[in-house]
Amino acid sequence: MKMDIILVIFGLLCLYNLKIVKCNDNYVSISQTQQINGIFVFLILMSHFVTYIDTASSLHNSYMIFRQFLKQLVVTTFLFFSGYGMYESLKKKKENYINKIPQRFLKLLFQFDMAVFLFLILAIILGKDLSFKHVLLSFLAWEGLGNSYWYIFVVLSLYVCMFLSFKITNHKSPLSIILFTICSVGLIYFFIRVGKTSNWYNTIMCFAAGMWFSYFRDKLDRIVDKNLLIYILMLAVSILIFFVSHYYMFDSLIAYEIMGIFFCLTIVLISKKVVFNNPILSFFGQHVFSIYILQRIPMIIGENIGMSQNFWVYFLFVFISTIFIAYYFDKIVGFLQAKIFH
Repeated sequence: MKMDIILVIFGLLCLYNLKIVKCNDNYVSISQTQQINGIFVFLILMSHFVTYIDTASSLHNSYMIFRQFLKQLVVTTFLFFSGYGMYESLKKKKENYINKIPQRFLKLLFQFDMAVFLFLILAIILGKDLSFKHVLLSFLAWEGLGNSYWYIFVVLSLYVCMFLSFKITNHKSPLSIILFTICSVGLIYFFIRVGKTSNWYNTIMCFAAGMWFSYFRDKLDRIVDKNLLIYILMLAVSILIFFVSHYYMFDSLIAYEIMGIFFCLTIVLISKKVVFNNPILSFFGQHVFSIYILQRIPMIIGENIGMSQNFWVYFLFVFISTIFIAYYFDKIVGFLQAKIFH
């Protein structure tokens, strides 16, 4: 029940200042997508937190059903909106944007490595036996030190795929996106071949889907905005495909990828009628990376000092500490990035 209470409170919080409109022209603006990502980064915090407490207890049985239903869907909007945003920027800045992808790669890796350094300090304090190879691979996001890392390696890999695809094709649409999509499939094959777990690759295509959405967005808007019936029909089809693919997600990787894509598409279509203006979700969205990466630090600390015996104290400690650490981490890392990557 306790995790259920948190989920209900958060659900009600998400409704604050929410408006239903006839047509939200800014449905994929930075402000809106940040707030949507803010919802999911909190759900990720809940999902990670529950692994540090007694999952056999009656504290959160209903929540576990919800968590099992979502699984990897909690990261799909991050990938989808990243792909969408990068292609939108590329359409405006063209070659200049492509040439800055390597810098974007280094900035993300630097930001991640600053977080890994904190986890390394914590691991040393806790007396963990770490090999030099493991530590080195952790800074490359191939291994972890108790932190979330697979997502960062995937995104860095997608940056490389995007840079190469658009350079080779001289950013000619849609050829560039086609090549990028093929590279993404190759990346899935690579992760399977090296034995990575399915979470490394079962949502990768959401990034390419975000690019394709950017490419077709104007045409889609003209169709959907033209007639309410068409909008309802498209939303219904999207929801139907999502649930059908969700049913088969454990039987087929293709079904899992389709499920992720249509989950994002459903959210995007709903966003055409919903306006978020929630300062709390906005804060979460502005600090998605740091909240996502750093949340395990207070979880590990709390677990090691026995906080897991008191659910509410432990959760409040994790939540408040994560927000505090994330905020100041972004301040410090942002300052360093400005100095190094000016």
